[in-house]
Amino acid sequence: MTIFQCEQRPGVFALFAAVQFIVTTTLTLYFVVFLRRGATGMLTARALGATGALVVACVVSPQSLRSRWQWKFVREALRIALPLVPHGLMATGLVAADRFILQRYRPMSEVGLYSLAYSFGMVMALFTNALWQAWSTLFLNLLRNGKHGRSMAAHICGRVVLILAAIASAGELMSQNIVRVCLDPHYWEAGRVAPIIIGAYLCHALFLLLQLSALQAKRTSWIWAVSSIALTINIALNFAFAPIWGMYGAAYATLIAYGSGLRLRKLQV
Repeated sequence: MTIFQCEQRPGVFALFAAVQFIVTTTLTLYFVVFLRRGATGMLTARALGATGALVVACVVSPQSLRSRWQWKFVREALRIALPLVPHGLMATGLVAADRFILQRYRPMSEVGLYSLAYSFGMVMALFTNALWQAWSTLFLNLLRNGKHGRSMAAHICGRVVLILAAIASAGELMSQNIVRVCLDPHYWEAGRVAPIIIGAYLCHALFLLLQLSALQAKRTSWIWAVSSIALTINIALNFAFAPIWGMYGAAYATLIAYGSGLRLRKLQV
């Protein structure tokens, strides 16, 4: 998929994403609903869907397999990529830590409401990932054109920020109404927490935009350092806020943590 993205083949990229989604969803229904294998069935469906997509991709792009290794590029890629491994672990901790802490102080019903609100809020991440995948390739191509390309990249980046802010604002305005329309009244309180999570993921989206400059400059060690600080802030604030304000405290801890990560990245830039 990354090769398709770098080759600027959005049609093929979208086709593979759609096919993998359809196949994985179909297999999930088969293993979970009909065979009733639970979590094992869901993981099996995902593994089979990803494996099938990989086989098809290898058939469609055999030249990628026939290319010879360029060890100087491998070394350079590892120098850039290895600092991103702890960043991935920190990012996972940012997503999961709050629920583990919240369940120490509040009943599981409130943890379930918070998880539901988090799921609604993460819809923002769908738009973020789509924009980031499109913008990252364009950003790197523009930088090849010297001063004019950098000026154009800055101009477009400003427009992307406005689009993300507009999407987040719309989500925050509509989230409570969507929850009330789609869910039972017992779950309506989740609609009050979802706007906070959307705000957190807006900060995360802006962090991703700034992250591109670090990738382009091959300074990825800053990325995981910022992530580790944000995770530390998130855990500390969850222990401070969750006993008092419950899921609202956990949501605000997430917002502050992502906001601090954005602020630290801006200071580094």
